[in-house]
Amino acid sequence: KTTDGYIMYYFGYSQNGDSAVGMAASIDGVAWRKYDNPETTAAPYLNSDPILSNNTPGWENVNPRIVRVLQFGQNNWIMAFLGSAGENERNAIGYATSSDGIHWIPAEENPVITIDSIPDGVSILNLDLVATEDTIYLFLVCTRTDDSSAVYVATRPR
Repeated sequence: KTTDGYIMYYFGYSQNGDSAVGMAASIDGVAWRKYDNPETTAAPYLNSDPILSNNTPGWENVNPRIVRVLQFGQNNWIMAFLGSAGENERNAIGYATSSDGIHWIPAEENPVITIDSIPDGVSILNLDLVATEDTIYLFLVCTRTDDSSAVYVATRPR
């Protein structure tokens, strides 16, 4: 929820299997308008544009997905997302910041968390971001080598 209504971030796949992150806004939480860059007038971005995709330079250029966003004040947004560095790479967590919630600057140190840094980790299944007054918590649900799953948490100052 923002001062102007609601913002929703989502991910989807193209017919060739590439994924991208989109954004939609709503005043009332019922009627939604997808982000559309007026400079793109050809398919597949005629009616809406991704805010993070495999056209984004850097580590997250292949299949960003499962995105979580927090807003702090009017011009301070953070995003954590699941992504991969290549077709055969295991998934990892990326981090980005934005001043408007649309244009994102990926962290130079991406990926910030890899599955190799998780004890007995096999795959990251889901993530969530929660903030308190002084700390940001990143929760990860991961599968493990013994076929179990576990929840892990990473923190950073707000």
